[in-house]
Order: sequence, then structure tokens, then C-alpha cells
Amino acid sequence: MAPISEAICSILTFTESHVAYCSTNKPTTLLLDFIKTHYLEDGCKNLFQLMFVCNDMSTRMYIAKITAKVINKCFIIYGVCSEGKDKDHPRIQELYAALDEVMGFIFHKLMDPECQKNWSRLANYFNMLNDIAQGGKYQTQYILEKFDFVVDICDLMLGQKSPKVAKETEKRVSMGGQIATPFGPLVQLLSHLVRSMHTE
Repeated sequence: MAPISEAICSILTFTESHVAYCSTNKPTTLLLDFIKTHYLEDGCKNLFQLMFVCNDMSTRMYIAKITAKVINKCFIIYGVCSEGKDKDHPRIQELYAALDEVMGFIFHKLMDPECQKNWSRLANYFNMLNDIAQGGKYQTQYILEKFDFVVDICDLMLGQKSPKVAKETEKRVSMGGQIATPFGPLVQLLSHLVRSMHTE
């Protein structure tokens, strides 16, 4: 699995460049096709099936790594191009639309009961979120502007002790016990986001 994962990451990382992304005559790009085919076509259902249900830890780890690499590459291309003359180019707008949709699926899933029921398998999912957020300034800025993720992370880790519980009708999934909750990557992510916030 490792060689396959490394090959996919290498192909997707080095075949697309922000320098020539808008100048190519091809009707689409490998990166955009990959996102549409493997993430958006089924609304990330297969991704979540592998991340939350698959019993093979190696599979979960490599899928998380590939996903983080793909998303971070998209952010680099979009971020650099949006700061220059290509910010309104249709190809950049199409890339952002696909990226925005994928990010919505991936980050909103954190608060989904289905995700929390499989908490013992979430270490790789949490690592993926952390790798994306810390992948660059464009990712960090996007997450802070689009999501209330700092609150969501605190809410998830507090569980039944969260202030939000008082307004909920269903009992939350109990995480932890004999097996430690894999919150380490979320703590790193939370710290990164807080340090990246701008104050006036």
C-alpha cells in the first residue's frame, strides 16, 4: 500500500503547477478530475467508509495522507493564482468550487454522530484534518473564515461536558474508557488555529 500511496501523491504533486495551471489547453486537469471522481462523485461516502469503518489501519492512514496531499496541492494552486492575474480565470474558479465542496464534506463530518460512533478509528481522520490545516497559510485562512472549527473541536473533546449538550435531545456517544481517545492531532490543530487568529 505504501508504494502505491507514494506514487499517487508524487503524480498529483508534480504533474500540476500553479505556474501553468491556467495556460494549458487541456479541457480539464488531472487534479480536478481526481477530486471529482474520487470525492465529489459520491459525496465522499467512500472516503468516510474507509476512514471510519475499514478495519485496516494502514488503509486508513494512506487514504488520509493521499487526501491531505491532494487538498493541500489544490490550495497552493488556488492561493497563488488568486493573488495574481488569474484569480478570475474559469479554471481557478472551478478548482475552488470543487475544493470548497470537498472541504465542506470533510470538516462538517467531524460533528456527525456516525463519525463519533467510530471514535476508536479516528486517529487518521484527525491527522488528515491537522495535515490540511497546517499545510499552508491558504488552508489555515480558509478554515478560520469558513468554519467555526475551534468551537467544534472543543465541543467534540468535551463530549457530555460541553455546554452545547444542554440544548440537545439525543445523548452523545461516549468516547474513551479503556482505550484512550485519539485527540492528539486535534489538540495540535486547535493550537495552530488559535495561534493563527488575528486580533484587533
